[in-house]
Amino acid sequence: MTKNSLVKNNYKIYKPEDNPFAYIPMDVLNLLWFMDGPLKNCNRFKPAISLELPICLDYNWDYDNEPRDFKSFRFYDYKSMKPEERGAYILWLQNIYRDSETYFLRLFLLNVSRCLLECPEKFDAAFNMIISLYNAYESNGAKNDCADKLLTDLIYLDDKYMLKKAVDSMRDCRNSIVVDALAYLEEGMTGMDIVNYATENLKNKEINKKYLKEHTDLMAYEITNAINKIFGFDRYPVHMHKSKSEITSYDIYIESKVIKIKYCSYYGVKDFHNNLITIIKYANEQVKLQLKQNRATKKK
Repeated sequence: MTKNSLVKNNYKIYKPEDNPFAYIPMDVLNLLWFMDGPLKNCNRFKPAISLELPICLDYNWDYDNEPRDFKSFRFYDYKSMKPEERGAYILWLQNIYRDSETYFLRLFLLNVSRCLLECPEKFDAAFNMIISLYNAYESNGAKNDCADKLLTDLIYLDDKYMLKKAVDSMRDCRNSIVVDALAYLEEGMTGMDIVNYATENLKNKEINKKYLKEHTDLMAYEITNAINKIFGFDRYPVHMHKSKSEITSYDIYIESKVIKIKYCSYYGVKDFHNNLITIIKYANEQVKLQLKQNRATKKK
């Protein structure tokens, strides 16, 4: 599905006697989880703890088939949804490439994540689905959701080949998880990686972001030069700060199982933070000087 799908909000309204899932594309339907009915592929169970978010659809729930304003819903699990909200989610699944329903996106990503973690036969389809969603969406929030889910799952699986493939497809993401994934791979940050990270994660009072936003390619080039001049590397080796990184962890509850996602986070590492500021300030001065020279040349 192409990026043009983003502007196509057409969907079919099903009749009450119809199968509410009939118009969901097969590549999406194959990544959903059902606790009963003809599509059943998971077990009905009593959640182990109250915080658990059920991601399995119940074929026999009531699904209101009236079109709704998708943006108004703020839910992460099916069970707590009202019939009209479930119906809106089913309609959204007919075209998942809309760039505004991020709460529905997060709910769908929980389904895809379970396929990544539990179903080797669906791994490639789940991986490609998240990459496709990432490329289709334009909002930073949606891109961050996709990157966060895919990269943390691959770190848990210790699948460095696919993690490298995913990171290379998401290099423009400004989520700090990209830096964490690069460190896990022991792969340094390029000049453009630092531009993307700094634009979102460093404060305006710490650096002047004007050149980062207005002269992105030039800044990336000068940042690469700065890394080499100041630290003697072609790329900035984030993993050298591993001893000072913080462990980030959270649990995923799948039926009666608990999966603990755990990885090193570099967002709060002061040495990493301060070194980026030093690099960017140096690059800022170089870009400022080059732009001044360019203006002088034009006047001649």
